[in-house]
Amino acid sequence: AVRKLYSFRSTLAKDFRLSGAKNATVTGWTPATWQGWLIILVYFIVFGILAYIFQTNIKKYSVFYFIAVFVITGLLIYISYKKGEPAKWRWGKK
Repeated sequence: AVRKLYSFRSTLAKDFRLSGAKNATVTGWTPATWQGWLIILVYFIVFGILAYIFQTNIKKYSVFYFIAVFVITGLLIYISYKKGEPAKWRWGKK
């Protein structure tokens, strides 16, 4: 059994519904476990390390920096997609 690291939680959407709104348009994904929060923390640490490494010569290495950021962001999205709650169409007619 695969544990879900991310879960769809929308407290803002719940607040909108409680306020009388028919459709809550504010939604979001947050980690549901400590492992999910760890993935987010590692992402930001790696992002910060990349920024520190490339800050000295950003003009010369800007392409490599953007490729590295693209890769780590892609990994974060991939992990979130594979370990998270399945994506669903959440508005309109079912």
